[in-house]
Amino acid sequence: MLKPLFLSCHSRIIGFIGFLCLLAWAGPAAALPAEVGIANTSHTRWTALEGGPPPVTAMAQTPDGWLWLGTSDGLYRFDGDRFVRYALPARGLLTRARIAGLHAEANGKLWIIYVAGRLSVLHPDGRLEDIPDAAEPIRGIDVVAIDSDGSVWAAASTGLHRFDGKAWHKAAIEGRLDADGFDSMLLDGDGQLWAADDRNVWRLDRASGRFDRVAASGGKLTLSPDGRLWLVQRGQLRLLSPATGSAVQPRPRPAWFNQSESRSGGQFDADGTLWTPDGARGVHLRYGAAAARAGFDMGKDADAHIAVASLTGDDPRTVLEDREGNVWVATQHGLDRFRAQRVLRSPLPGAGLHYSLARDCAGVVWAADSRSGALWRLAPGATPRLEAGREVTVVGNDHRGALLLGGKRSIEVNRCGTVEHIALPPGPDGKPVDLRLIGMRDDGKVLWIASIETGLMGLVGGKWLPRSHFKLPPKIFVSATGAPGQLWLGLGDGELVLYDNGRQQVFDATAVGLASAIFTQDGVAISGERGLGVLKDGRIDLLRAADPDVLSNLTGMHVTAAGDRWLNGARGVLYVRRADWQRSVADPAQPLRYELIGALEGYPGQAVTETRLPTAVADGAGRIWLAASGGVVSIDTRSWRRNGYAPSVAVLGVQSGELALAAGSSEPGPVDLGPGAGEFSIGFTAPGIGRPEAMRFQYRLDGVDPDWQSAGNRRTAFYNNVGPGAYRFHVRATNEDGVPSAGAATVDLRVAPTLFESRPFQALCVLLLAALVYSLHRYRVRYLTRRVAERIEVRNAERERIARTLHDTFLQTVQGLVLRLDTVVGALPAEGEVRRKLEQVLGEARHAITEGRDQLQGLRNETAAFEEALAATVHSLQETSPGTTVSILLDDTAVKASPAIGEDVVEIAREALRNAARHANARHIEVRLACRDGQLILDVSDDGKGIDDAVLDAGGRKGHWGLPGMHERAARVGGRLTVARRSGGGTVVRLAWPLEGKPAAS
Repeated sequence: MLKPLFLSCHSRIIGFIGFLCLLAWAGPAAALPAEVGIANTSHTRWTALEGGPPPVTAMAQTPDGWLWLGTSDGLYRFDGDRFVRYALPARGLLTRARIAGLHAEANGKLWIIYVAGRLSVLHPDGRLEDIPDAAEPIRGIDVVAIDSDGSVWAAASTGLHRFDGKAWHKAAIEGRLDADGFDSMLLDGDGQLWAADDRNVWRLDRASGRFDRVAASGGKLTLSPDGRLWLVQRGQLRLLSPATGSAVQPRPRPAWFNQSESRSGGQFDADGTLWTPDGARGVHLRYGAAAARAGFDMGKDADAHIAVASLTGDDPRTVLEDREGNVWVATQHGLDRFRAQRVLRSPLPGAGLHYSLARDCAGVVWAADSRSGALWRLAPGATPRLEAGREVTVVGNDHRGALLLGGKRSIEVNRCGTVEHIALPPGPDGKPVDLRLIGMRDDGKVLWIASIETGLMGLVGGKWLPRSHFKLPPKIFVSATGAPGQLWLGLGDGELVLYDNGRQQVFDATAVGLASAIFTQDGVAISGERGLGVLKDGRIDLLRAADPDVLSNLTGMHVTAAGDRWLNGARGVLYVRRADWQRSVADPAQPLRYELIGALEGYPGQAVTETRLPTAVADGAGRIWLAASGGVVSIDTRSWRRNGYAPSVAVLGVQSGELALAAGSSEPGPVDLGPGAGEFSIGFTAPGIGRPEAMRFQYRLDGVDPDWQSAGNRRTAFYNNVGPGAYRFHVRATNEDGVPSAGAATVDLRVAPTLFESRPFQALCVLLLAALVYSLHRYRVRYLTRRVAERIEVRNAERERIARTLHDTFLQTVQGLVLRLDTVVGALPAEGEVRRKLEQVLGEARHAITEGRDQLQGLRNETAAFEEALAATVHSLQETSPGTTVSILLDDTAVKASPAIGEDVVEIAREALRNAARHANARHIEVRLACRDGQLILDVSDDGKGIDDAVLDAGGRKGHWGLPGMHERAARVGGRLTVARRSGGGTVVRLAWPLEGKPAAS
C-alpha cells in the first residue's frame, strides 16, 4: 500500500511544480573578450574536403565584406558560403597564380603582391592596374603600406621602396641604400611609418626622407587598439611606442588596420586579445594584452592555447580579424575561423533542468541545484561563485522581490540584507523534519511550498495549511502571481484560471496546447506546445511568427527597462523589441518580429520545461541567466554587439543550360542569353563571413515577378518559361541583425527570340494568316453565292416546268371545256333558266383561267411583278408629287433570287416610297435591291428632311401605323429593318432578309 500512496502523492507534487515555480517569476560582434574565452567561441574549419582554398599565404578584407585570400594557385575571395577563384588576366606570358601578399585600403582598393616581386592593384569596379616595374628589379616584396599622401611603400628583400604614382624610388636607411631584408611595415595612427627586418626597427624621418633605426632588435610589427606599437619576435612582445612611462599617448590605430592585411607575427583583436601563431605549438591567446604596460612572453604568459590538432594544419601562418570581429587563422592545409558566441557557458555543472534561478535586490542572481543542494552566486561582472556550506534546493522571490532560499528545515527570506527564517512544516509528531523543497511561491497573502514529503501547503497567518484547505482547481500545471492574493493557473485540460482570493474565473486556453509557462509582465500571456497566446478581452489570441516553432514552450521572459523582451524557448532565445511586441499584441494577425539566438550562437538545446521554473533571470548589469537543457548559460544584453555593416549585394552571374555568363563585367549592356533561353538561374550573394547562414535575400525579376520573392539563405534564383524580351533582375539582403543592404544589386538580361519568336516572323505569320482568312472568306462568299444561284436556277427551272405543264395540260383542258360548254350554251334558249346557270358557270370558268394565267406569270418572273408593283407606286406618287424622281436599281444576283421577294417585301418598299414622298418631301428617291452574303438587301434612300429622333426612338408616330407595320412585315420574312438618318440629309430604310433560311445581318 505504500507504493501506490507514494506515487499518488508524487504525481500531485509534480503536477503542482508549475504552480509554485512560476509564481515567483511574475515580476560589430565582439572579437574575444576575456570573459568570453576560447571556450565560448565557435570554431569552423575549411580544408579541401569542405571546399576550402589551396594553402593560404595572405588574407585581407575589403570594405564590401569580401575576404580575399592569396594562395599559390591565384587569388580567391570568400563570401562566407563559397570560396571562388578570382580570374586575374595574364601579364604577357606570365600568369598571376603565385601570390605573396595582400593589402586592402579603406577605399576598396586591393593591392596584390606577387612572388616574382611585382605589384598590382584591383580597383572596386573590377579594373586591374599593374604598377610599373622599377628601373632596378625589386625582389621579394613582403608587405606594402599606403602613406598619407597616397604613395606606396614596399618592404622587400632589396630594401624599402616608394612608388609616387609614376616611378619607384629606393629609400635611404640611415644614409645607406644597400640595406635589405625588410619584411614588416606599417603606418600608425599618428601617420608615422615604421619598418623592421629580423635585426632592427626603423622609422621614417619625414624631414630628411630617410629611415632611422629606433631599436636594435627585429621582428614583426603590430598595433594594439589604443595605437601603441609592438614588436613580436619568436613569441616575445616588446612595446616600442610610446616608451614605457611616457606621458604621450598615441592616437588609436587606423580603423581598417586589422582588416587591411593578415599578420604572421600576431594581431590584437578589437577587445585587446592578442593572437600569435607559433608553428607547431599552435596559436597563443592573451586576453587584455593591449592593456599591458610592458613586454611579455606569449609562450609563458598566454591565457589560452589553440592546439594544432584542432586546426586545419600543424603550421599556423598568419592571423586576421575581420570587420565583424571574427578571427581567421591560415594554415598550410586550410582556413580556421573563430567567432565569439553570444550565448556564454557557465561553470555551473550539469543540465539546466536541475536549477532554479532568482535575483536579490542587489542585482545578484542566485542559482540552486536541486540534486546536490549547491547554491551559486552569480554577481554582475564577477566569476560565478559556489557558496560553501549552504544547502538550498530551490530559490525564488516573494511578491515584493525579496530573495527566498529554500533549505531543508527553513526558508531564508533576504530583504536587501535583512534576513529572517521561516520554519518549514514539522513532522506528524510536531518535531522538525528535513524536507526536500521543489517549489516556492508567494502571492502576497499565502506563501506556497511543495515538497516530496508534504505535497502542497500554504502558510497563512503563521500557520501551514494543507491544499485541501484552499479552493484550488484540479490539474494545476503551471502558475504565476498577479495582484496580492491572485494566482494565474494553467490547467492540464487547457484552461487558464484566475484564482482571486478563493474565487475562480476561467478562460479557454486550448489554443496554446499544454501550457509551459504564464507571464504576467505588462499583461497576461500563456505559452504552450502550440505557441504563445495573449489574454485580450476575455479570450486567448495566439501570436503568429514566421517560424511558429520559435514561440512554442517558452518558459522564461525578461522585460528590460525599455520594454524589450527576451524569451527563452524551444529554439533558443528570442529578442523582441518593444514596438514589435506591442504591434503583434494589438493585432495578433501581424507576425511577431524577432531575432533568434539559437544553436549557431552557442545556445545548448532548448529551454527547460520539465521543472516548470522560471528559466530567464537578469542580473543588475543586464546579463540574462538562462536555464537550458544543456546547462545554465548567459547573454550580456548591455554589451551586445551587433553587426551594423549593411550587406553589399552582388550578382555573380547567369546560368542558362551549359552557358555560364558573368554579371557585372566592365562591358556595358545587358547579359545576352541567346535565342530561346527561357530557363535560367541567377547567382547572387552578399558577403557575411561571420554568420553567412543568417543572411536573408529577396529578389525580383521585372516583368515576371509581381513582387519581391523571399529566397531565405538561398543564393540562386531559378526561372523557366520566360519569354523573349528585356528584363531587369533585382536582389537585396539583410544580415543576421536585420540590417538591410543600402540598395538592391541589379543586372539587365535579354532573352533573344528564336526564329519563330522573332517580330518579323510573327508579323509575317499574321499577314499570312490574314491573307488566308481573307481568301477563305472570299472563297466562302463565292461558294455560297454560287450555291444560292444554283438553287435559285433550279427553283426557277422547276417553276417554269410547272408553268408549262399547267399551261399545256390543265389550262388547255379547262379552255377546251369552256369552248365546248360555250357551244352548248349558245344552242339553248336565250331566256331559259338552264342557260342562265350555265353562263354563270362559264363566267366562273373564264375567271379561273385568268387566275391560272396570273399564277403562271408569277411562277415565271416575280421580279417583273416586283418591278411592276414599284412602277405602279411610282406612277401614283408622280401624280400626287410631280417634283419627285425615283430610280430603281436591281443587280443580276437579286434578279436570280426573285422567288425570295414576297408580298411583304413589296409592301415594305411601297410604304417606304410613300413616306419619303409624303412626309419627307424628298426630291429624289433611290430604290436598290442587291444580294450579298446569302442575303437580299433592299435600300430605299431619299434626300428629304429626314425623320425626327423622337419618332425613331418611339418606333413611329403616335396614331400612325406605317413604321410598326413595316417592322412586323420584316419580322414575318425573317429579316431586319433599320431606319436611320443619312449623313448628307434624308433617310435610309434598309431591309435585309435571308435566303435559304440564313439569319439576317444587322
